[in-house]
Amino acid sequence: MRLFLYSAGASCGKNAAVGGWFNTFPIPFGNSVLVTVRANADHCFTGYVNIRGTEDLPVVLPGGIALPTTARLHLQRQDWKEFQPLEYINITSMPTGTRGLVFQTGWAVESTPVGGSHAGGGYIEGCWHFYREHTEPFPGMVVGTGVEDYFDSGYYFGADSGITNGLPFTNQLSGLPLFQRTDDGIERISAYRFHNEDPLVFTDGGALVWRVGAKASGPGETKCGNKVPTNGPLPPVPPPVPGPPRPVPSPAPAPVHEDGCADGTCDAFCDNKYMRGCIASWDQAMDLRKPTTGAKCGGQGSKCAAAADACGPGWSLCLSAATPASIEAFRTAVSADTCAKGDPRSFIAAMSHSNQKFEKSGPNCPPSNNTGDNGCAGEGWGCEPICCGGGCVVPSCPNELWPHETRIHIDMASGCCGKVSAQEVSGVLCCKDGSDRNGQAATEAGAHNGLGRTLSAINMTSYGWVYTW
Repeated sequence: MRLFLYSAGASCGKNAAVGGWFNTFPIPFGNSVLVTVRANADHCFTGYVNIRGTEDLPVVLPGGIALPTTARLHLQRQDWKEFQPLEYINITSMPTGTRGLVFQTGWAVESTPVGGSHAGGGYIEGCWHFYREHTEPFPGMVVGTGVEDYFDSGYYFGADSGITNGLPFTNQLSGLPLFQRTDDGIERISAYRFHNEDPLVFTDGGALVWRVGAKASGPGETKCGNKVPTNGPLPPVPPPVPGPPRPVPSPAPAPVHEDGCADGTCDAFCDNKYMRGCIASWDQAMDLRKPTTGAKCGGQGSKCAAAADACGPGWSLCLSAATPASIEAFRTAVSADTCAKGDPRSFIAAMSHSNQKFEKSGPNCPPSNNTGDNGCAGEGWGCEPICCGGGCVVPSCPNELWPHETRIHIDMASGCCGKVSAQEVSGVLCCKDGSDRNGQAATEAGAHNGLGRTLSAINMTSYGWVYTW
């Protein structure tokens, strides 16, 4: 076992092989203070804790920032959880009406990079966004253009500079106590960052947000969402001109709702992390790839103007923008058994179950592990949509997703993906956005060396210490 002693200056650290942890964070209090110790164990044990404090002195952070007498310190913690590619994660988040600053953050990740631990994971490109007000528009103030950049390091903490593993370091501002790559393909990283020298101050609520990986939303944007400056000299700064009051900006990206359905519920397959069945109906035969109108529908509520409207924020119709990566990801995330037995009803996805070119392929139709987009045909052989649930059937061409176990919806009158009636189906299948289930690019270009890395799911935990007043 490797023993590692470290310290973040005088703020915190570890000074012994067993125990020896210390922490000197300034914790303001008013008339009294209660200190509790919670054991992370399922048995009794003995320990020693030393508490020190001083009354009637101003609270000053390392670096010299004096806090108001009303300041209080809060811990916002994210326990270990699996997150999907391109998800936004709140490291800290404070509501409108609060003022304060982010004092310190801690972040740890465990991943299984495609290609082995030494290949690295695409999550490393994730940007850090600080919102100084609750209503500040995306991308806020970018405080890190990649994981290691935020923690004051570079080149994948050194792993992209020819030394294979990252280079652990600790100092009073930031540190990387752990960088581990194992032979069984696992990568583990733990890092911290203090902001007492470069305070992140919020004036009316705010948040520090990290994204799992990065991807520009469109042309003319960086991977973090900033506009790419044009070539040529910068224009002169015009003098201030009185004008109307500043409009209220749009909020930061909304969090993903885990229920999956637009009506705020989950109707089927609720135990699956990536797919939901959402009850939906519509009046006329519908093209399942009709773009969403933005209006909520489904459940026992209104009928849908577009089938995609039945999916909640952060979710889209499964396979609505099918790519080889998204088809393979769907096949992996949802087993044939889950699709067949997870619910007795029938829920449909936005892709036909086969391409017409496979019509004469017999029982090997289509070839196993086919990853081509079959489109969403409105007529012809193979046009029926992929379907999950006990009300779905195995067709004569059964191999699109799972060999001999792919299921479809059949309606002799209007049963094609591009022209399907709601009379014989229970609803639609919605898949979580940002998890490569709906055509998101699976490979992100590395910021250094032109490395291409696969962006896959990670396990992550974080904590943020925030002063408010």
